[in-house]
Amino acid sequence: MDSAPSSLIITADDFGFDASVNAAVVRSLAQGLVSYASLIVNLDGFDDACRLIRTNQLDDRVGLHLNLTEGAPLTRGIRTTLFCRHGRFEAPTVGEAKLLGMLRKGPVTGTCNWVPADPTHSDVGAGILADILA
Repeated sequence: MDSAPSSLIITADDFGFDASVNAAVVRSLAQGLVSYASLIVNLDGFDDACRLIRTNQLDDRVGLHLNLTEGAPLTRGIRTTLFCRHGRFEAPTVGEAKLLGMLRKGPVTGTCNWVPADPTHSDVGAGILADILA
């Protein structure tokens, strides 16, 4: 029985968190320790991560990290949802997270207005996903 070769894809999480995480992610990508990275767009290290993506030509190796637990939301509409308290993200309770079952339907699709223009993948925090799947 012939089987197709398999591959292991490892994604560095939290690219865009801060400068030190960003440096570690770029180093890991350059050394081949990880295959891809997921970019958080609403935290302090986002602009630095975008600069690193352009400088190191990583456009095809960066996807989006759906962040619903930390920092400030990018849109006004989400500030009044169960994800936010006092204008900032706060992790939802287990009951609230179960309401997000729609996230199980697949990755986020569409075009990002920042870098990358066409994300290769999307990511959601494991703690939230574990609650959704429970």
